[in-house]
Amino acid sequence: MRALAADAQLVEVARRFGLTDAIRPFSRCLECNAPLRAADRAEVDARIPPHVAASQSDYATCTGCARVYWRGSHWRRLQARVQALRAAIDARSDFVL
Repeated sequence: MRALAADAQLVEVARRFGLTDAIRPFSRCLECNAPLRAADRAEVDARIPPHVAASQSDYATCTGCARVYWRGSHWRRLQARVQALRAAIDARSDFVL
């Protein structure tokens, strides 16, 4: 099979090379690609918006550029996408969002 759509190509490549276990979402910085590490609230408090501080308790920071990450709405959408990708790979079905 030779898919034309990017999502379908991703599923094909992951299946072909057995990459399901290599999928590690939220482990790299979207800005500089350095690894992320857990951070406590005190460490990031001055760099997060007040509404985030009021609603979130888990944070990660980039080991390269120090960008701060948390599990907000963007994280939830990406998590759903990763779960759909894994399901499509495992079920041998199409990747549809």
